[in-house]
Amino acid sequence: MSFDRRLTKTQRRECKVDAWLFSFMNVYATYGRSEADAAIDILIDGDGMLEHLGVSCTGVVRPRLCDRLQSETFLLPIQTTPAGTAWSVAAFFRPAGTAGSLPFRSIHSRIDLGLTQPRTAVRSSR
Repeated sequence: MSFDRRLTKTQRRECKVDAWLFSFMNVYATYGRSEADAAIDILIDGDGMLEHLGVSCTGVVRPRLCDRLQSETFLLPIQTTPAGTAWSVAAFFRPAGTAGSLPFRSIHSRIDLGLTQPRTAVRSSR
């Protein structure tokens, strides 16, 4: 198996609002959206697949799988457009006279892989 073509394009936009409400408390919120396009061509070697499956194509009676895979190469093109959004709300409390802080953070995200309908694998003899 090999990956002949790997093309990706990614965009990310993010916004952050930040404020000190009190001298001891900082609050902020973020929102981001990402989008991508990806094209991957997977090349599958039929002989390698037979070997991996442990199928022997020698002998008088050959498994039917040998007729379909032996000396064949399959191209499986995959196109996907993953997209996602994420947002978070956070607050940091720094009690007076201390060097540390007490963080609070809530993060939420959603990702859609955006797989398109798979195209039929292209079969070619070597």
